Amino acid sequence: MEKLKKYKFVIQIIILVIIAVLLEAVVFNINSFRLLGNEEYTYKNIEITDEMLHGFKKSGENEYTATYDNPYIYIDNLNMATGTIKIDAQRKEIEKLDDRKLEVIIYYTDVTSAYARYLPEKTINSNVERSKYCVLHLSGNTGYLLTQFNISEGEAITIESIEINIDVPYHFNIIRFALTLLVMLAVFLLFNLKVFEEKYDIKNKMQKAILWSIFAIFILTSIGIISLTSKDNKGIVTKFEHNPNLVYEVYYTDALINGSLSLKVEPGEKLKNMANPYDAIARATEGIDVLYDYAYYNGKYYVYFSIIPQLLFFIPFKLITGQYLNLMYPVLIFCGLGSLFAMLSIRKIINKYFKKANFRITVLSVITALFASMTLYIVGRPKVYEVVASCGYWLIMQAVYCFIKAFEKKDGKIEYCYLTLGCISAAAAVNARPNLLIVSLLFLPIFLDKFAFLCSKIKKAQDKQAKKYELKNMAKFILSIVLPYGIIGASMMVLNYVRFDSITEFGARYQLTSNDMTNLGYRLSTIPLGLWHYLFNPPVIDLTFPFIHMEPVTPLYLGFYGCGYVGVGTFFMAPICVLLIFLPMLKQKLKEKSINLYENTRNSLIVAIIMIVAITLLAASYQRYALDFTWMIVWPAIIIVLLIHELLVDNDLLKKIYEKLIFIATLICVLTTLAMSIKSEANNIEKYSTEIYDNIAASMMFWE
Repeated sequence: MEKLKKYKFVIQIIILVIIAVLLEAVVFNINSFRLLGNEEYTYKNIEITDEMLHGFKKSGENEYTATYDNPYIYIDNLNMATGTIKIDAQRKEIEKLDDRKLEVIIYYTDVTSAYARYLPEKTINSNVERSKYCVLHLSGNTGYLLTQFNISEGEAITIESIEINIDVPYHFNIIRFALTLLVMLAVFLLFNLKVFEEKYDIKNKMQKAILWSIFAIFILTSIGIISLTSKDNKGIVTKFEHNPNLVYEVYYTDALINGSLSLKVEPGEKLKNMANPYDAIARATEGIDVLYDYAYYNGKYYVYFSIIPQLLFFIPFKLITGQYLNLMYPVLIFCGLGSLFAMLSIRKIINKYFKKANFRITVLSVITALFASMTLYIVGRPKVYEVVASCGYWLIMQAVYCFIKAFEKKDGKIEYCYLTLGCISAAAAVNARPNLLIVSLLFLPIFLDKFAFLCSKIKKAQDKQAKKYELKNMAKFILSIVLPYGIIGASMMVLNYVRFDSITEFGARYQLTSNDMTNLGYRLSTIPLGLWHYLFNPPVIDLTFPFIHMEPVTPLYLGFYGCGYVGVGTFFMAPICVLLIFLPMLKQKLKEKSINLYENTRNSLIVAIIMIVAITLLAASYQRYALDFTWMIVWPAIIIVLLIHELLVDNDLLKKIYEKLIFIATLICVLTTLAMSIKSEANNIEKYSTEIYDNIAASMMFWE
């Protein structure tokens, strides 16, 4: 029987390989078979004559200039069957990113219509040879073909050739085939390999290997994305040419090494003499150049972004090498560390509270936690904000993991080294992102609960020696929390006071940005807008790569409000969040499992909402800000996923259906976050790795 199962398993793998081969060889190259076996399609090379040109004048060898908008080439009296057409054309001058694309619309007549019909708009990409081919599905002989070019009067294009009934090049894409096969194998193994059906065991070596492999794939994906976000500045040493991060990487590093908190960049006299230097419109109107998005106070420039990355990376790198560090690498390291501690924390939660969870649901939970974290979106735009935001994410994730380790023992014994490190991390995160102080509201009930527990132990102590021991534990507990928060908090207050004459001012108020933050004030009317953007903003789905797109929602007039939201709301990005609606119904079940687990789940959602409100009031609606709070919504959703799975564990049919639904939700999460990271906020991959982007798009959009 065992041999028969192995034989069947091997046969199934072979079938998957065959399917992958057929998909690549036939389906993904379907257009290459358009003319196969049909002798009525005869090749014809169109010689472009003056009579065919409408709105064009010939301005050189194969060069044509538009004499009015949307000119066209009219090919009359074809009277032949047409299966394909190749239009080898492109703009003469490719100065901007979009210039590589040339949109055309083909009009035609055939035996079904004496008057013109038209095909969907076709995009010819100068980087993609295959985009010059268009497959035609016309009836009988074609009467005429009219190709209209979407260009403006005065624009010039080159047309090398127009060919009828030419074979679309066949290309067996090895990378696409390998990815297709790997995805199919992964899905097949997830639902057929015995190890995924077994209960999750944190000590199981096979399960460990699979989880670490998933983590490695996630990190490699992050590396792949961040490596494509810059054209020339990819080395570990930053390049100065056209570097937007120069202030943080160079000026700030030099200032700190020289013992100065202000930058050694002298503001212009015009800025110094302005009545209100924070008025962005006045600066633009008067033509005053500034260090945009940096703080200006008392005639000096300051960096209000976190000093921690400087202390950890930039200053040591400069002192050791004499060079300036490219901030892409700290962004990648911080995101990697944050993801590591996120995975370790999810594993701990499952191992502690969900003993009946199988490895399949564990894997899906870990994948969701990793991909829904927003780190892929962050590495898609590695700039100054991203280095401090990712630093904050790492510190918070490290704090969460340390607190889990500190309080995981069943006898209530506290691991004070982990507690201290967790408090150091949580306090330091405030320097990275001041609003992360709100996350400490999530930790406060845990501390108070442990404080009450230690107080009860002191009261229950039977003798003087036991009471002394418990008092010592209480002292260690208090010091482990108070000292890190106190010392780090005091140092931040001093830093703030020295720079901005206020212990609570981090400098954001004095930033030279798109609005006057000193007078902007809080607008409560923006709160619903922020909640909508961050939680419920829907994606736009179409057949254009990467298929899932992000459109900003234009708000009603609410005074000036930074609404550059280009993202997908958490409930659409991670569909498992919909299960949060069952939290009130499952409240008792969760409490039966652990009162602390229920309270932490509930508190996490409350703190996330508080965070969204604070970000909306203090900042704006930008997807990158979601890194601060998304995990506090996704993790409770994962807990609900695990709880429902545990309730269905004895019903095999419902459990299988449920696992497949969670798999679909996880797949949507992965695809959505990948699409978001490819576009990100600045569309850097398309800008700086255009040919790679276009080749990937062409491979994915195989039907074009």
